[in-house]
Amino acid sequence: MSVRDGILAELKELGLEDSGEGQSALVLAGRLDSESEEQASGLASVARELRLQMSELRARPKSESKDPLERLQGKRDERRS
Repeated sequence: MSVRDGILAELKELGLEDSGEGQSALVLAGRLDSESEEQASGLASVARELRLQMSELRARPKSESKDPLERLQGKRDERRS
């Protein structure tokens, strides 16, 4: 399994695969998977940034992870109760 595949699976679990931050994390993961001649220090920077970004995404409340339409429908349903 590639790094990108693992990150994509986790983003799908969080419901964030289509968010801007999720897409950014996928780009970073793709750089780690690439077979370019990038120096080790460059890869270490990418790995640190990916780790930081994923930590922030994991820390988000579940309500932020939902689709915006689902959040609005949830608020509407709460008001009707």
